[in-house]
Amino acid sequence: MNFVKKLACLALGLALSPAVYARADSPLSARFTLTHIAADTWRVDYVLAEPVASIDLGTKAGAYRSRAWRVLTPGLSLVERDGQQALTSEGAPFSRVSIEVSLFLPYAEGNYTPFDRMSDGGTDIFLGFFAGEAEQDKERDRCA
Repeated sequence: MNFVKKLACLALGLALSPAVYARADSPLSARFTLTHIAADTWRVDYVLAEPVASIDLGTKAGAYRSRAWRVLTPGLSLVERDGQQALTSEGAPFSRVSIEVSLFLPYAEGNYTPFDRMSDGGTDIFLGFFAGEAEQDKERDRCA
C-alpha cells in the first residue's frame, strides 16, 4: 500500500508541476499598434496584459529613438543605461505606452535603417526597434 501511495503522490506531483511553472514560461501578452497620423509621423501604442516596471528596448540604435521618438504617456520616459535603452516609469508600473514617431532616415552603422522611402511614395518601417523585454518584479518577458 505504501508503494501505491508513493506512486499516486508522484503522479499528482507530475500532473501539477506544469501549472506551478506555467507563469514563468508563458510570455506576457501585448497588443502593438502602429498608426500613420501625418505625412511623416506615426503613433505607436502598446497595451500590455499586466503592468510592468520597464521595457528594455535593447542596444541603442544610434540617435534614432532619442531624436525621432516622443513618449506621449505621462510619467514614462525613454532612458539610456550603459548603451541600452528602455521605457521606464517614474513610479508606478504601467500597462499602456503611447509614442509619437517621426520619420528618421539616417541610420547608425551596423543597424537596420529605421525608415526606408519607396519609389511609389510609401514608407517601410523596421518594427524590430519597437520590440523589447518587459520587466515585472525582476522578471523579464518578451513583448511587442
